[in-house]
Amino acid sequence: MIDLRGAGVDPKNAGFIRDLAAPEASVPKATKEGVNIIRSRDAARRLYESASTPREKELKKVADSFVSLLYNLLFKQMDQTVERTGLLDGGPMEETFRPFLLEKYAESAASQKNFDLNYRMYEYLYESNARRDVPLPRLDTFG
Repeated sequence: MIDLRGAGVDPKNAGFIRDLAAPEASVPKATKEGVNIIRSRDAARRLYESASTPREKELKKVADSFVSLLYNLLFKQMDQTVERTGLLDGGPMEETFRPFLLEKYAESAASQKNFDLNYRMYEYLYESNARRDVPLPRLDTFG
């Protein structure tokens, strides 16, 4: 349990905070429209790996592509912070091919699945598309 004394927590909201700290088995599963279902990391991973229908496989591809895009944006921003002195830089050839290298790094990072970003993105897409027949975004729009 979380000790809420001295934390400046409103007693009316203390139950909500205790519910967040509760074991995963006691987290209620919401089924109403517009309410997110909270899953453990293992449950989200199992949902991701159990994609069997063509629509679920397409959702999985979209989620992976989106995560790769996020990593690509992250790596580009990180690369912009590197100071280039000209002493050991590759010159114009490196500037030309660096975006391709960063894209490959992003694809590699997205395929590692060490973090649950892929699982959570798939879970979000799965839940938001399971309730209605929404056309999936085209994969070529991500990159």
